[in-house]
Amino acid sequence: MDKNQVSGLSTGFIMGIIVGAIIGFLFAPLPGKETREVVREGAKKVRARTSEMADDVREVVTETYEDVKDVTSDAVEKSKAHAKEN
Repeated sequence: MDKNQVSGLSTGFIMGIIVGAIIGFLFAPLPGKETREVVREGAKKVRARTSEMADDVREVVTETYEDVKDVTSDAVEKSKAHAKEN
């Protein structure tokens, strides 16, 4: 998953939560106790999904870091070799 996908997914996920919560509260025919239970369950799902997304972001960042590190190391080695030749 690349950075743009993670960013778009995150934005869409957050917007979905907000819109869903607003619509849910506006049209909820449940009494307070049941509504609190629904909210509690929704919060658990959001927490789990947020954790998954954080893991995805962490993976992308780690991969990007490793790629940049490899490219930078190669560039440094090539520069040193070129400097020794001249």
